[in-house]
Amino acid sequence: MRIPIHLQREIARLHYYDPNSSDRAIAGTVGMSPSTIGSFRRMLRKQGHEWSAIEPLDDDQWRDTLGTRDRSIAQRKPLPDWQWVHTEMQRPDATMEQLWREWRETCPEGVAYTQFAVGYRAWRKNLHVVMRRVHRPGDKLFVDFAGRTVEIRDPAGGPSRFAQIFIAVLGYSNYTFVHAVPTQTTGDWVQCHVECFEFLEGAPCWVVSDNLKAAVWRRSRDELVINPTYRDCLHHYDTAPAPARPRRPKDKSKAEVGVQIAQRWILFKLRDRVFFSIDELNKELRRLNHELNDHPFKKLPGCRRSRFEGDERATLKPLVQKRFELCDWRYQVRVGNDHHVEHLRCFYSVPSQLAG
Repeated sequence: MRIPIHLQREIARLHYYDPNSSDRAIAGTVGMSPSTIGSFRRMLRKQGHEWSAIEPLDDDQWRDTLGTRDRSIAQRKPLPDWQWVHTEMQRPDATMEQLWREWRETCPEGVAYTQFAVGYRAWRKNLHVVMRRVHRPGDKLFVDFAGRTVEIRDPAGGPSRFAQIFIAVLGYSNYTFVHAVPTQTTGDWVQCHVECFEFLEGAPCWVVSDNLKAAVWRRSRDELVINPTYRDCLHHYDTAPAPARPRRPKDKSKAEVGVQIAQRWILFKLRDRVFFSIDELNKELRRLNHELNDHPFKKLPGCRRSRFEGDERATLKPLVQKRFELCDWRYQVRVGNDHHVEHLRCFYSVPSQLAG
């Protein structure tokens, strides 16, 4: 009888507890059809066992005593090592039928191909295979803005502003940098990176970001256009952008986790604080950021700071002496007939050939 062993025990318990209960009442409790419940209860009545006699039996003894062991031919035939099958299926040009033939040569009495294929698919459904990303020291810096903001009140009683919280996490050491800026515009985005590189006293090989407009202007399957100001900033520090793919949060999982940790360890502590300036907020963020980097790991020795100082700081690219100067890019600017262009109410001459 193909009823899971734990349900057999529950049906039997309910049956012996109240022999006069209906099949439908027990079916509603265990989630099976009344007809299946009725067949099992008729078998119990016919065999005449006492509940006190069968309750302490283990699973094998239970099946033998009640005669509920599955006697189908496919069930009795040997099964392959599904882990071996799965490993072989990852190799180029592997087919399930070829693996079955090779296995049957060593186990002629094993299951047929159909049961082989069905069994492997059922085993594979129970797998949850993920790839563990191994980060090299100094390789990648993951950056993002937190989803939460911090209110900045106007001392004069005007409307409040809401500071954006920038989070940066080194892939190897998890060393974290937190900084507040007024907006998520290009200027503030670049300023966050400048402050971060100075905090790290170096730069990684790659900076992994989301696809916000301050980082990526346009992205399609065949084209990636990086914001030129952002690109120039990273080039100035001898690093390069590596934006995550759209709708692929695992590409920047370090940033996602870093944002979550910063919101729980830092922003939550500031939930009742009142700030009147970005500088005041950043002063408090630096203090809490220092505590976060000194907090011991749960499953690794040391902390973020010790891992950074011991293994990753030396692998970062040296920090350039001159700080990056923000550039304001303008496109589709028309040159007047006097071969001048206007920018912020100032006029600049260009070659006369560009007039018009």
